[in-house]
Amino acid sequence: MKEYLPLFGRMGISLIFILLGLEKCLDFDRSVQYLNDHGFPAVDFVLVLFVIIEFIGGILVLIGYHVKITALIMAIYLFLITLIYYPIWTDLVYYQDFIKNLAITGGLLTLSYFGGGPKSLDGYEH
Repeated sequence: MKEYLPLFGRMGISLIFILLGLEKCLDFDRSVQYLNDHGFPAVDFVLVLFVIIEFIGGILVLIGYHVKITALIMAIYLFLITLIYYPIWTDLVYYQDFIKNLAITGGLLTLSYFGGGPKSLDGYEH
């Protein structure tokens, strides 16, 4: 049973990103407007990059393929996005989302260090 715990962890973390990436794809115009509202440059390019990191990264983590590098990229991405979207130093209304995202970042960093576990494509390569 213990060998399945990393799989369950990957499922939980990856689901967040897969759904967010899918949401951005399905409502591309709203996502473009949201990024414009937050002052992002080259919004179309940035949005495609975000979708790749979220959706494709989420799928890779879910199946356990190149988990260490993918989780590290996703952790850096989420940390930077958290600083931009949830500036708790300007308004404490962002506190809960800020802390939640830091916790998810911690989970991604843990995956980055330990890898996907035995029930992953990376685990079957050995």
